[in-house]
Amino acid sequence: AALGERMRSLDSKISEAQGVIDSVDGGITGMRKVAERRGQLEARREAVISENARKYANMKNEMEDGLEDLKTFYEQFNEKVITMRHELEAHDRRVNDLRLEWAALHERRERDVRLHGKLTAEAEAQTKRLGERAKYLSEMVGRHPEL
Repeated sequence: AALGERMRSLDSKISEAQGVIDSVDGGITGMRKVAERRGQLEARREAVISENARKYANMKNEMEDGLEDLKTFYEQFNEKVITMRHELEAHDRRVNDLRLEWAALHERRERDVRLHGKLTAEAEAQTKRLGERAKYLSEMVGRHPEL
């Protein structure tokens, strides 16, 4: 009886110990899962950090290259603007020259039109005078045939 009592007591202690072991095993399994998840997250974090570092390096190079390209574009643009301003000034001078030339030609045309009118009037007057002289001479010859 005492031995049975002792076995029951030991079985009870074994059951309690087994419960504690099962509980600890569950905790260990949970901790392993947490540790495994932590390892996965750390690996993911490292991958993200290295990817970000690579992207930053590429972006920095692109930005520096882009800045150089922008400086070159800016210089070329300024040169083109200066060239275009010089061309515009040359065209403005040419326009002014053409205006002056047009004004001179217009004035000359007006002078020539007036001269043409004057010469036409003189020619008509001369033709009229010659006609009157011819008529006068014809009348004189008719009155004085001896001449």
